[in-house]
Amino acid sequence: MKTLKGAQKVTFLAGPIYWLSFTLSILIGIVAYSYYDHLGCDPLASGQITNPNQIIPFLTVDIFKGIPGMLGLFVAALCSASLSTISSGLSSLSATTWEDILKHHLPNHSDFKATLVAKVADQCLKLSRAN
Repeated sequence: MKTLKGAQKVTFLAGPIYWLSFTLSILIGIVAYSYYDHLGCDPLASGQITNPNQIIPFLTVDIFKGIPGMLGLFVAALCSASLSTISSGLSSLSATTWEDILKHHLPNHSDFKATLVAKVADQCLKLSRAN
């Protein structure tokens, strides 16, 4: 952000969105706990899953096993969200690298040069992440 006031505005707008995300994550955990408590089943203790992080995908498989295509939709949404998050993170990293580090060391830069450097850095980060 160009000004401190702009950065504060973004922080105050993003804060409630992050809290909503955390709240939804907690609610999903409560739903999973309630579902398996109601069934009288503990997938971790029974050996159906080996890691507590597997509970939400296992719950999804358990709930939607009779609906064709629903598991594929879940996996597609999960992959899409993951790739989107990684892509935006790498793009912001390359833009921040330009603004905070490279811009001061490259005098007489044009907007075209700045965009080119940021895009090349972004592609290099994505390629290194893929390997």
